[in-house]
Amino acid sequence: MNDNWKVVKFTIATDGAGAYTSTSLDGLVGSGGPYLLHAVEWVDGNQDNGVDFTLSITDTPSGVDRSVLVVANADNDAWYQPRIYGNNPADGATWANGADVTASYAELVVTGRLKLAVTNGGATKAGACFVYLKKS
Repeated sequence: MNDNWKVVKFTIATDGAGAYTSTSLDGLVGSGGPYLLHAVEWVDGNQDNGVDFTLSITDTPSGVDRSVLVVANADNDAWYQPRIYGNNPADGATWANGADVTASYAELVVTGRLKLAVTNGGATKAGACFVYLKKS
């Protein structure tokens, strides 16, 4: 990939309870960022069926953390492209001057660090998650 892209890889190794949590080592502010979240590639590996995962942004400059992708029963390899609704992502509505408008979607701005939490993956199982970011 060229300098406009960054890939954050999580190598999943679940514990005896089937859980895994890791935060990316490098923050994304001051390392060429901010970045836009373009895509997430989930590699199921040999995890048990019923695995759930949450990708979030943490350690942001403002201190406001945010879940950006929550997937239940991620039992197969898959690609995701998380997006937010227009300019009012809190309730999923899109507003312009107080009036409802047709839905528009935007890539998420990523600052701080990425955090991946996995549950129900099965004891001592493996998989991976790749997060593709592009410079904003």
